[in-house]
Amino acid sequence: MSLFVQLPPADYSRTAFDRFRPLRGGFDLDDARAMMWMSQLAYETDAPQTIADIGPLWDFKPIDPVRVQAHRIDTRVIVGEREDCIVAAFAGTDPALDRNLMTDADCRLTSNDTYEGFQAALDAAWPLVETKLTALIQARPRPVFFTGHSLGAALAVLAAEKVKDGRLAPTAVYTFTCRGRAGVISNPATTVPSAIAPTASFTAATRCPASPIPSRCSGRSTRLRMSAVC
Repeated sequence: MSLFVQLPPADYSRTAFDRFRPLRGGFDLDDARAMMWMSQLAYETDAPQTIADIGPLWDFKPIDPVRVQAHRIDTRVIVGEREDCIVAAFAGTDPALDRNLMTDADCRLTSNDTYEGFQAALDAAWPLVETKLTALIQARPRPVFFTGHSLGAALAVLAAEKVKDGRLAPTAVYTFTCRGRAGVISNPATTVPSAIAPTASFTAATRCPASPIPSRCSGRSTRLRMSAVC
């Protein structure tokens, strides 16, 4: 990772999770703020000391970084647990990494109507992420949150789609993009999209997977799992 996306430990909020409540349900700005900071921490996968320094400040046990590199792929994720939740946060695009840029540029559609670049990036890291999440859930079931910024937003939504009907189904998915938008998927059984504008920084919240909404990448109606873009 590069200075384009990383922060020194001193710049991280010490109070990011002070008002986080994983069981309140629905969109909440305090929960969004916490997930925003976790999305930022996901950029520090090759700065383990930063992760080690910040995790305990937010009451996380040791946070495990995952990084998978392959042809046109550089996927980074952190998986962390607190007493009250489990969080998987996906890193977004680092403009200094050509593999990220190649992932973003691959907008061909898969047979499941997702972008090939995003899907390949998620699939490459998913076995490791799934193993870590499964171990934590088996040890003690807790609410699961998926989150990510930019490219990481797309990967978080695709991950939620993979597990929406299983034991790893997320309590909520918070996504953040460079257009200042945030989305949350909660109550996976619901199918009605909603939009709210709580602040200038978070201008939209969208519920439920697989609801047709306009893709901000292609400008045409697609599935929700394609709506989080770099």
